[in-house]
Amino acid sequence: MSRTNQAAQQQKMAADELMRELKQAAGALSSRAKQKINDARDTELPLASLVGFANTELLECSKKLSVLDYKLAEALDKKIQQYKRIYLSADDLAFSPALYEIEKDNKGKTYAWWGKEHSLRLNLALDRSTARELRIRLANVIDDEILDGIELKVGGELVKLGIPKGSRNLVVGTIPKASDVSYSAFEFLLPYTKSPSEQNKGLDNRQLGVALSAISIS
Repeated sequence: MSRTNQAAQQQKMAADELMRELKQAAGALSSRAKQKINDARDTELPLASLVGFANTELLECSKKLSVLDYKLAEALDKKIQQYKRIYLSADDLAFSPALYEIEKDNKGKTYAWWGKEHSLRLNLALDRSTARELRIRLANVIDDEILDGIELKVGGELVKLGIPKGSRNLVVGTIPKASDVSYSAFEFLLPYTKSPSEQNKGLDNRQLGVALSAISIS
């Protein structure tokens, strides 16, 4: 078989696999959505229940599509576009099931409290040809000690984080250089959460850690 025919066959196999997996995912999602809607009718907050479900499903779909995109690009001998700079605002991160709804400060800047889940996962097409600087900008924290316990794993490897001297609204780190990486799996981990109501700081019963304003990598 010629190299051209072999490449064409690989492309067709990748496309067939992509279509098959998409159909399976769509069918499964439709079934889960119908069940969730039926369950939500019996709850006091059906809309909030459905929004949380949708956010979780979107995150999982994004991960699956990233993998399929890589498989298809590999078969097509197509280079996946990677970015030397990535900026994610609170609005960009709103899909994550780890975050509560978007809020605004008195200057109109958006942020979202992280605390619904202790793990915040992102799958990023980051150019890892050299080390990259990470900055996590915060609008608020549940207490002053929590920043010291925030962890980050990239591709399962622990990345050291730090707090610039005199700052309590910024966490920084260095993403190490890596070769042959198309997508990098980021997992940010909270050490704990607390409720403002438990601390006599109001009636908010949510479990909170830090309020995220943005995550940037350059």
